[in-house]
Amino acid sequence: MNGESDPQSPLQEIGFNNLAALVQQSVHRFGGNYAIETSTTKLTYEQLWHESSKLATRIPGNQSRIGLLTSKDVLTYVAYLSILRKGSSVVPISSKYPIDRITSIIDLAHIETVITCGEFSAEVSEVLMNSGIRVVQVNTVENHHSVSEEPPEATSRFEQDREAYVLFTSGSTGVPKGVPLSHNNVCNFLYTAIRRYGITSQSRLSQNFELTFDVSVFDIFASWSTGATLVVPEGNESLHPVQYVTRRRLTHYTGVPSHILRAKSMRSLGEASMPDLQWSIFCGAPLATDLAALWAKAATKSVLVNAYGPAETTILCCSFQLPSEVSQWPWTRNGTVPIGEPFDAVELMIRDGDHLDAEIGELCTRGGQRFTGYLNPENNVGKFLDATFSETSDVEARSTPPKEHWYRTGDLIERSGNSLLCLGRLDRQVKVNGFRVELEEIEARLRRLAGINETAAIAVHRPDRDELAVFYSGVQLPAQIILNHLSSLLPSYSMPKHVSWIESLPLNQNGKVDYSVLHQLSD
Repeated sequence: MNGESDPQSPLQEIGFNNLAALVQQSVHRFGGNYAIETSTTKLTYEQLWHESSKLATRIPGNQSRIGLLTSKDVLTYVAYLSILRKGSSVVPISSKYPIDRITSIIDLAHIETVITCGEFSAEVSEVLMNSGIRVVQVNTVENHHSVSEEPPEATSRFEQDREAYVLFTSGSTGVPKGVPLSHNNVCNFLYTAIRRYGITSQSRLSQNFELTFDVSVFDIFASWSTGATLVVPEGNESLHPVQYVTRRRLTHYTGVPSHILRAKSMRSLGEASMPDLQWSIFCGAPLATDLAALWAKAATKSVLVNAYGPAETTILCCSFQLPSEVSQWPWTRNGTVPIGEPFDAVELMIRDGDHLDAEIGELCTRGGQRFTGYLNPENNVGKFLDATFSETSDVEARSTPPKEHWYRTGDLIERSGNSLLCLGRLDRQVKVNGFRVELEEIEARLRRLAGINETAAIAVHRPDRDELAVFYSGVQLPAQIILNHLSSLLPSYSMPKHVSWIESLPLNQNGKVDYSVLHQLSD
């Protein structure tokens, strides 16, 4: 399944192959437009470029990667652009991370310089001071309405595979896994995203995510490549999605499904409560159809999109646009919205063992959005297939995977009409007493019960037996009612042994369910 026969052609049409050059193009075309806006600060494109020029002079050159201690301060975004303009790769580091994780990222990415913006804890400051790395602290930004300095000449073109940023995901061994993405990867992604989601110089995009989460890159550079405005929430503004959309006059909202649940719990999803929102893009977790319907009722003029993509495939690699009429929405067996069709530079294949182009199986991908392999080559083992879909040897995997090799997403995908449906993670298929159980199926079945909001199922491994446990939020019901409901929909071996009501499911900083916390609760 191909988005386009030539996965490199998007770059040719954009005319640039690096992110700084895309921003500079917007400076030339839309210099007086606001590039970024908080509740207290606004910077035009000319001002953003000017401030990034000044900061760039303080950043040492010839460094492959530079750390950025993140916040939602305007300065952080200026610093992000400054690093790219120096030709370095950005490594976002959350000041909220545990100290061990911060030091691990600095070591794994071989970072020699960290830029800090805003306030952070004394403990983080001490770690940076004692690490021997250079710290560049940014404290102020000039918020004037004109600049004396003309934007520099066009940023020089980089090699196509020049690294743009590195994000760290949680590794199974406890050591973070570095995922490097190139300017080439991101430009290919932007080419499809900007056209597919109707982003123009008049658009106002949300910025719900920490810079350590890859969807933030979409918000930032889809805005800055088109002359649009990136609207950064202040304080707890993002915790109130409907107010954020209406007060800040957003045209594009990108979020995770838990944002809809949050708005539902606040009873703020009234009919037509977001009348001016034009595009709603949800990603990061399966989007339940009933939740999508609640948002559609509140955002009556908005196109509603479910998008999918591992970080390794550059932010998003598939999306599905729901019809404007809810009555025309597709039915799916797990009650979630399909993930749709691939982006232009993405080639997909569904693999079930030796069967290629299967109806159901693991999704594999390659093309202009596929990353070049993990920062630590050891993490590549078992994650790639060669051009013939054969397993690569450990020796091959530890080298840079060729472009024709396929990345194994670990996601179970099913063809659903002309679209694709995500059935969940392969590693969330568990064996309980010899039977294969899909935990997402339990969650989907429980969501059908009236009054249930969020659901999460886990397998609990006891010394003498394996058991299933389910957690839910919403109306608190007797456990027997829930078990009776599930018993009419699930085989006996998929029935949970334990049912627990919880006020709200624990989420990690990216808005996804934190299953590790649920395992602790079940111990």
